[in-house]
Amino acid sequence: MWFKNLQVYRLGDGHSIDLSTLAEQLEQDRFAPCSQQAQFSLGWASPYGKHHPGLAHLGQNAALISLRREDKVLPAAVIREMVEEKAAAIEAEEQRRVYRKEKEQFKEEILFECLPRALRKSRRTQAIIDLEAGLIIVDAASPNRAEELTSTLRQSLGSLPLTPVQYNYSPATVMTQWVNGEPLPEEWKLGQECELREPGEEGAILRCRRHDLLCDEIQSHLAAGKQVAQLALNWREQLQFLLTQEGTIKRLSLGDDLKQEARDSAEDPLSQLDAEFSLLLLSLRQLLPEMASALGDLKQNAV
Repeated sequence: MWFKNLQVYRLGDGHSIDLSTLAEQLEQDRFAPCSQQAQFSLGWASPYGKHHPGLAHLGQNAALISLRREDKVLPAAVIREMVEEKAAAIEAEEQRRVYRKEKEQFKEEILFECLPRALRKSRRTQAIIDLEAGLIIVDAASPNRAEELTSTLRQSLGSLPLTPVQYNYSPATVMTQWVNGEPLPEEWKLGQECELREPGEEGAILRCRRHDLLCDEIQSHLAAGKQVAQLALNWREQLQFLLTQEGTIKRLSLGDDLKQEARDSAEDPLSQLDAEFSLLLLSLRQLLPEMASALGDLKQNAV
């Protein structure tokens, strides 16, 4: 269950979630496979996988939840080709031109015919509801995918005031200062990867991997006006990740020692999930406040 990406939201002041009834509230939106004519299905699934049907794993004033989405696979190019073939057959048979409006009708008819036979693919998005920190942390690389989960959670709970976490300092400015030689927070280290960008939509982009970020070459790009848009960082020799200019975390990787600790304390799949959840939660409860402090603390009026 290790998270790979972090989109972090702050619960509205004074708002809380009753974890004791959370699973019951999620039950009304439990995942069910696509019906024959549905293009997708969305709902809550067990974070335990096949090992337990429960919809929330609770512990340490927090909960782990999992949203499952199933989509019918209908390649747009295939549907377009079928529409054109049908239009060409009618034009040849009836000696008339088929216009756009009629092609749109063909498309709907073909989709209706193909949906029951379409292949299906599914994916899961996990999130931690951390009431101690007042945060919801979604394992998603994009805001859209994270918002899919938070919107479904809002639907299940009835109300859920959330704001994406923002910081008083620009992450790009702070990361640029670090690569420029300014000290990092204690027990933080630079990795060997970064992305540099020139200001403006048409500005040049430079990506570096397995590179000494304090070398003269990188410094010359900073002197020319580029800023750091993504930066590899190492936290306490336990977590490695990319920090982005939006303040989100990508490619989160836990150290081997932490993973081994979870394996050593597990006797079965359920206890392993609990061990992994506890270690991840503890790590994030230390990392995220340190990151907020380095970035000037959270904006109080973020919307």
